Amino acid sequence: MKARYKKGEIVCDRSRPTQKLFISKCVTGIYYCKVEEDVKRKELVYLERDIIPFRETAKL
Repeated sequence: MKARYKKGEIVCDRSRPTQKLFISKCVTGIYYCKVEEDVKRKELVYLERDIIPFRETAKL
């Protein structure tokens, strides 16, 4: 399975489109992300369907 997003990309959660997330790693369709404003916080885990590229948030 090829990952849609790459390490280092900025994405956002579909339910919180204003919060920027930084992808720290991707393992078989599971994305480990850090909140851009607080990188010391624990990583958040998302499935591919739960995140969208940050540039798309303007369309919401």
